[in-house]
Amino acid sequence: MSAMTKEVLLSVRELSTWFELRRWGFGHAGYVRAVNGLSFDLMRGEAVAVVGESGCGKSTLARTILGLYPPNRGEITFEGEDISHIKTHGLRWYRSQVGYIQQDPYGALAPFMSVYQILQEPLIINGIKSKSERTIRISVAMEAVKLSPPEVLLPKFPHMLSGGQQQRVVIARAIILRPKLIVADEPVSMLDASARLETLQLLEQLKQTYNLSVIYVTHDLATVRYFSERVFVMYAGEIIEKAEVDGLLNAPFHPYSRALIAAIPDPDPLNAKTYRDVPGGEPPSLLNPPSGCKFHPRCPSIIRGLCDLKNPPEFEPSSAHFVKCWLFKK
Repeated sequence: MSAMTKEVLLSVRELSTWFELRRWGFGHAGYVRAVNGLSFDLMRGEAVAVVGESGCGKSTLARTILGLYPPNRGEITFEGEDISHIKTHGLRWYRSQVGYIQQDPYGALAPFMSVYQILQEPLIINGIKSKSERTIRISVAMEAVKLSPPEVLLPKFPHMLSGGQQQRVVIARAIILRPKLIVADEPVSMLDASARLETLQLLEQLKQTYNLSVIYVTHDLATVRYFSERVFVMYAGEIIEKAEVDGLLNAPFHPYSRALIAAIPDPDPLNAKTYRDVPGGEPPSLLNPPSGCKFHPRCPSIIRGLCDLKNPPEFEPSSAHFVKCWLFKK
């Protein structure tokens, strides 16, 4: 079933999250435009990867969707309900529907709490008073993430677990309230290669079992094929290209997307020459971004007098493949 025919779970429209900077004694010093005018739909049961360099705004986007950062402008709609600025009780309801998998599993787990206490906490907060029901849910979540036998692991503290086991506890906590959406922010970047693959396979299994929607935030394009159906490429706070995974990885349109794919490590040393295709320079400042297309100072295909003056709208050069680049102006 195509993602385009599924029911929309999450809708984001013209979303902006800016952070004000202030100088001591001088007041307002500008805004960091971490997320700037993003729009997309996430379908029920769909996994989307959000990729880009460090500092492009992808983690800010994830935390805005989670309700951790309030947006400055725009709208986030979840199952038809506007949750952009909800408070207290409404926010608790929304967060029970959205699981969060953090980047650093050890830092995400309270060191003074056992695995049982860590998994019990969200159940208590969300009003599940029956101890027997909590125990059943904890056991089910542990089995779902392949942490067994539960009776051996539940009394342990985070420092007594391996990195892979710690991340599985984080995932168990994310699914224990039976959410409809999972936001995974760099969930495998702190793990070694074998644990990374196992974690990605586990996320795919959970997605299929529970019909979860997933927003997978990563800087590593090499991992997005494992369970993502679409990919959004972010640069300087904007989504500059979005398409189905195979379409974008096999035929990227935006010069920046091409550069990201060219930078994917290749184990064959004879292919090292592909690194020469990667443009130099650094991502722009989100405090003082350049005019026009934000990538134009690094772009090998710049159209002078256009790319450096006007930010491109979104074009659709092929079906369901969108790009913000003047090269595709009709």
